[in-house]
Amino acid sequence: MPDITFTLTDGFGSGTDQKKRISLQPAIVREDNGELVLIRPPQPFYGAPGVPQTVTGLAAGLWRVGDLDSDSDRTVLIDIPDQNGDDPIDIVPLILAELEFPENTTVQSLTQAVEVYLAGQDLLTADAAAGIFAAIDDALPTGGADGQVPVKTANGVAWQDPAAAEPIPGRAPLGNRLATLGDSVTIGGTSGGVGGVQNKGTAWPTFASILSGGRFELVRNAGVAGNTSAMMLARFDTDITPYAPDTVIVTAGTNDIQQDVPIATWKANIQAIVAKVRAIDAAPVLGAIYPSDAAVGRPAIISAWNIWLREYARAEGIPLIPFDQKANPATGGWPVGWSTDNVHPTLGNGPAELGKLVVDTLDRMLAPATIALPAWQNANQLTNGLFLTAGATKAAPTAPSRTPAVGTGSLAAGTYGYRVAARSRTGTTIASAEVTAVLSDVGQIALAWGAASGAQGYDVYRRLGTGPWYLIGQTTGAAAQTLTDIGAAGTAKNPPDVDTYNPPADWLYNSGGDFVVTTLTDPGARGSVLRMNPAGNTGTKALQHTAAACTAGETWEVVGRLRSDGRADGGIGLWCSLRNAANAQLFSARPADGLRGAFDWGVLSHRFTIPADVTQLLLIPVVTASAATDAYADFAEVDLRRIA
Repeated sequence: MPDITFTLTDGFGSGTDQKKRISLQPAIVREDNGELVLIRPPQPFYGAPGVPQTVTGLAAGLWRVGDLDSDSDRTVLIDIPDQNGDDPIDIVPLILAELEFPENTTVQSLTQAVEVYLAGQDLLTADAAAGIFAAIDDALPTGGADGQVPVKTANGVAWQDPAAAEPIPGRAPLGNRLATLGDSVTIGGTSGGVGGVQNKGTAWPTFASILSGGRFELVRNAGVAGNTSAMMLARFDTDITPYAPDTVIVTAGTNDIQQDVPIATWKANIQAIVAKVRAIDAAPVLGAIYPSDAAVGRPAIISAWNIWLREYARAEGIPLIPFDQKANPATGGWPVGWSTDNVHPTLGNGPAELGKLVVDTLDRMLAPATIALPAWQNANQLTNGLFLTAGATKAAPTAPSRTPAVGTGSLAAGTYGYRVAARSRTGTTIASAEVTAVLSDVGQIALAWGAASGAQGYDVYRRLGTGPWYLIGQTTGAAAQTLTDIGAAGTAKNPPDVDTYNPPADWLYNSGGDFVVTTLTDPGARGSVLRMNPAGNTGTKALQHTAAACTAGETWEVVGRLRSDGRADGGIGLWCSLRNAANAQLFSARPADGLRGAFDWGVLSHRFTIPADVTQLLLIPVVTASAATDAYADFAEVDLRRIA
């Protein structure tokens, strides 16, 4: 096995009494998709600045070089060749080749190599890059012989030979099963659920799951309002361990600061929680303490505590989510419009932005998606989950009869056109053919039309001559209707020329008054897209699918894609209603519930066990508006399937 050499100079400083770190991690590249797979945690090596360091016993092949700057996040891949002679291999030229340096560029250290690369790629100026490297961690103890590594001991960190103790653990790829441990910001609006699996709520962990594209399955949101780090530690074995997560994101400190917990106590609790995460063979991820300006001096304390958290995370090789980077620079609290109390980011696009930050931060470490979306129609229990078949077209109502009368009413003289459309909870039919009526003087025009099967009401449109159309009246009921136009101004609106009366075949309206259901195509989704729009109304609008039979004890899964334009301020979601033989709902399982904010396509997933007395499942997409808007929610590739 070859030896390698490196020299820590430039940005690493000049003091020979301070050890510095790089890490090497063996890797392979999958032939089928080119994906990088890291084989085991990184192996750290330490040396004093300006002193050549030799590392022995490295196998030939592809290695990931890490810890090149203060974020421990920029990496380089090098291919260490087989060694035929006895001289060590200098890895600096390998790094230069990987970074594709210009000819005649002289680089004498790993740090300088990355610095020049960043400047050359216009990612950072040379001065800014140098500033990053000048901030390399100084938290390691002084002393230590060449080849020794820092290890945790009862008294802190000490230098020891690798054979005497295990090195500090490093990063590894993150698994798909995600749990989050935190306080009220973490839990958000998450509620109870079925079979030990929560209904997914409105907080950032739900968005992290959805926006990960199926690479994170949220198996438990273990946030509890008001929790300190000590409380989280005390309930770890109950709230995290039973759910067997692969990855645990821990965010603690907001309530410690609020309750004047000493920083030393908080540090010890964070370290103990990390130890518990590793003890259940899960990968720990730390979240920076959330922004808050709820009290004088709070932002400064949060900043100071987060400095230690970053140093600790880097020393332990733990990824860190920089929630504090979302702070308003002027106040240290959440951005304007995110919070009503300066503590909880429950408004606007805040939770979605935090979930996206989690995914973006961990993107390179996330394993491939394991959630399977439907690839063809009628794959499981849900027919038409790709929305490829349309609902039955509803004929337009018959054109209304017209009876003009002068001397009563306030409709001005003129020639008027009229059209009528039948209305259902999911939309309207195409409007009837236009008919005209002539009023010779100020008066009124009486209209009458026949019944349309299944209608819940009718919309009446009017225009003067060939001018713009106005919605002048709405009636209720399916029977034959009449309306007398006495001259109401109405609302400018064109009669419908697209039939949205029925939802896609196999789907039925469930509740909520008028809203529009349309299907459209989009390159981001297979099949058609189901768009649900409240059509300017308020309240919850819902569809439901025909019931699927189930038996207590079975494991089921709901999957699909979802996106929103952010205007459904009451929330959007996908519910699975669990019902008994009498069609009464006993429970509900919700892969997305009350989500708010704008986001592009994400992947929904929810797995649950059928409780006792449940015999059928109804899948129900919903959209809720608290005010009259044209908000919408889009659903695609939806499936409901039995797993076991």
